[in-house]
Amino acid sequence: MPWENARKDPAYNTADYRRKRLATMKRANWKCEIRLEGCIGAATQCDHTLGLDNDRQHLLMRAACAPCHAKVTARQGNDARTGQGRTPRDPAPTPRTAW
Repeated sequence: MPWENARKDPAYNTADYRRKRLATMKRANWKCEIRLEGCIGAATQCDHTLGLDNDRQHLLMRAACAPCHAKVTARQGNDARTGQGRTPRDPAPTPRTAW
């Protein structure tokens, strides 16, 4: 999987990344912004929506719970392996409340 060594990547161990991650989580009020089926609501991870540029700078992140982030990452990894496109579309979010 393309992201299996992400924790070993030096880009994730910088003060700049930690600041951006914290700002993303605060902006989302620590709630998952993906909201797929099986979402637990509480965000504990950040999903890169535009990946990394050549200078290894994180362009855009969104708060995610572990189940939603795993589903999005699995779909992106599968699309990369099967050649389904460079930037696969994420599934449409589903609302957790009905007003």
